[in-house]
Amino acid sequence: METSPFYEEIITYESEKFIFTGATDFIVSKGLEYSEKPYFFIQEFKKGIKGSDPEPQLLAELISAIELNNDKSMRGAYIVGAIWNFVILEKLGKDKYQYFVSENYDSSKIGDLKGIYRNLVFVKEEIIERVKREKYE
Repeated sequence: METSPFYEEIITYESEKFIFTGATDFIVSKGLEYSEKPYFFIQEFKKGIKGSDPEPQLLAELISAIELNNDKSMRGAYIVGAIWNFVILEKLGKDKYQYFVSENYDSSKIGDLKGIYRNLVFVKEEIIERVKREKYE
């Protein structure tokens, strides 16, 4: 099964305590016609933080993906203006998570732009390896 980029995908996860539903901005997922198993999210380009904070939206999507995929961790990124942040969410136990947010990467600075590119290439290679492993499991 191939991976594909998807835009504006609806993702929903429901537990005894909460329901997360939302539309992703961008997702890399297993599937050709529709998203079957998410691997990486980029959430919510915002011109500025005043309109809406993308971090909680991304966090809800990462939790949903972990639970729906029965995974232990999920990666993503959110963007506000020129600033990128990469996020790793890890599941610690039932309804318990911890997440890590990278330093700010300012895409208007060449050094930071190279850092964004390196992070995206790393995620791409990680997804390719994961898909290969899943293929043989």
